Amino acid sequence: MVWLESSIFIYRCFSSLLWFACRAILPETLAKEKRQPLHPIYLGKTYWHVATSPRFVAASLALTFNFTGIFIYITSAPVYLMQHLHVPETGFIWLFGPVTAGSATGAWISGKSAGKITPYKTLRIAYTFMASAALVCVSYHFFFKPALPWSVIPLYFYACGMSLAFPSLTIVALDLYPKQRGLAASCQSFISTSGAAINAVVAPLVWGSVLSLSFTAALAMLAGLCSFIIFATTGKKTPTHNESTFEALSH
Repeated sequence: MVWLESSIFIYRCFSSLLWFACRAILPETLAKEKRQPLHPIYLGKTYWHVATSPRFVAASLALTFNFTGIFIYITSAPVYLMQHLHVPETGFIWLFGPVTAGSATGAWISGKSAGKITPYKTLRIAYTFMASAALVCVSYHFFFKPALPWSVIPLYFYACGMSLAFPSLTIVALDLYPKQRGLAASCQSFISTSGAAINAVVAPLVWGSVLSLSFTAALAMLAGLCSFIIFATTGKKTPTHNESTFEALSH
């Protein structure tokens, strides 16, 4: 307990020093005429405008559901590995190894393809990876008992697609608000964090069998795909900035 309290104290001190250092050393790069007022009414209206945008919410939900498709396994790791796959306490690498490797692979592909193919094409490739992996996982566990390495191989490809989709989904969501990217990013993070909290509630309900676990992950992926389709097909109906509100409150 003393060790934990000491660690928290050190973390807080380090965070405070880091904040002061950033404040003193890192200059603000945005020109003064482009800065937005720290006005509660303006912030409240803008947060509401972003958080209630159907296209923005659809893109954010797509990102959230994609993560749910893999984090449902991470939340269920002890049961999934030790009870269903009969892995010892020291064998969690069987899950986190493929997931980490897949995420790294997807991030590498994303970096290599940036600027060469459009975000929409990248997302089509990413969802092909995720949908194929989810289908294989459900099909395998429908006909066969869970076993290594077959039960975890699809997770590598799903994590690859998830990681590949992450930057593109973030970009298309934030591009709706080019002048308010920081605020939009915070709303996107709130939606994703809320999804993670829901995931913690759902996981215990489905980890009773690997089939129900894989089926839930597939449903999450499908929900993410549907959210992306809604975003892609609704058109640019959301205004990017409320200029009249900004101008009224900045004077």
